[in-house]
Amino acid sequence: MQSQPIPRSEDVSATVVLHSTSPRALTIGPRRLLRFVTLLWVGYIMLLRLLDHMSIVYRPTTAPLPSSYYGIQLAMALAGVALTWLPPLQRLVGPAFLPLLICFLGLLPSVLPLLLIPNLPPGPITGTPGLISLRALPMVWFALVLVASYYRWYVVVLYCLGVPLLNLGAALWMYPDPLIVSRVEVLVALLQALVSLIAGMSFNVLSLRLRQNQAALEQANLQLRNHISTLQHLAMSQERNRVARELHDTLAHTLSGLVVQLETAKAYLHHDPPTAESFVTTALDMARTGVHETRRALKALRARPLEDLGLRLAVIQLAEIATAAASINLELHVADDLPILPWDTEQAVYRIAQEAIANSVQHARASSIRLWLTHDLRSLTLRIEDNGSGFVQQQTAPPGHFGIAGMHERAALVGGTLTLHSQPGRGTTVQLVIPR
Repeated sequence: MQSQPIPRSEDVSATVVLHSTSPRALTIGPRRLLRFVTLLWVGYIMLLRLLDHMSIVYRPTTAPLPSSYYGIQLAMALAGVALTWLPPLQRLVGPAFLPLLICFLGLLPSVLPLLLIPNLPPGPITGTPGLISLRALPMVWFALVLVASYYRWYVVVLYCLGVPLLNLGAALWMYPDPLIVSRVEVLVALLQALVSLIAGMSFNVLSLRLRQNQAALEQANLQLRNHISTLQHLAMSQERNRVARELHDTLAHTLSGLVVQLETAKAYLHHDPPTAESFVTTALDMARTGVHETRRALKALRARPLEDLGLRLAVIQLAEIATAAASINLELHVADDLPILPWDTEQAVYRIAQEAIANSVQHARASSIRLWLTHDLRSLTLRIEDNGSGFVQQQTAPPGHFGIAGMHERAALVGGTLTLHSQPGRGTTVQLVIPR
């Protein structure tokens, strides 16, 4: 298996079969599958030994296979288990990881017994030595799936034709007598090659189509994320411009008027005190009006979904939009009867939920997010869990990272308590508890 594997797209999802022989390229799903198959291989050898024993018991004339046959098979199965279960061994073999596993599964179990054991007798289940290789057929077929999924079509053809011919060649070399290895074994080898070729090419075509569809889907998701990011930046820019206009039309005008009135009052203070007092009175009226206008402008800065939908629907909408854009599974547990809260408390809950979900989507690369917003007689609780990459918690936030610090500050301003638990590879949990 010296052919170069099929190149892997940079954005291919981890749920698709990857196309690299590097053990680091195998995701958690394929690794678990390979481990399960190697354990199944060990169980298959033991079951085969039991079936052979039962066949000999019921047919005493049948010659048993030597113990060395089962020893060789079990040794190769255990080698496959070690290869898939020991990361240091995978790093040691490096790019040869997948070819070695394919050899352990598809080539060695059927060829080695014929080459290493002289005068291998017919098995209790198989009729002649030439058909001994059929005992390893389940593992040969799983190796075929690996070859078809990871390599190009000509490697699949080479494997499908090479394995039966190698098995037959080993049998003919060990047993040149045509009475031992008959034409039946030759026909069986050719039939195995034909069936394997049809199945292998079908697997290869399906794998290619799956990769193409996945690449197209990832490209579409990337474009959608870029589009959403552009819309978010545009909305933020528009909001900044709106805030600037509000402050210019209210606070800036009020402060300018106050300066003029107070300077005039200062000029009349010693020469015409009644006139100076009238200017001070006008300045006070302008200050009161300015305070009112400033409060109105600050209230306009409050999250609009809270104004339009209320806390419950605003949090649900926030979570659904963020996770849908990133194709993340969302699980919601939001109480139907949330209590009426002060507007600053609702604002804090909404912004903390927004920050936690954004961290899960953008930084943790989570595939699943669970959100609870519940209450009892004593407190309101917001809890957000993800299965993302997690991180090492620090006493202080890294320079330039203010999201976590901002969540703690918001929680403290409304008298709440924010706790955060995270470990690398084990996800992150953010919990806000606000006493009632």
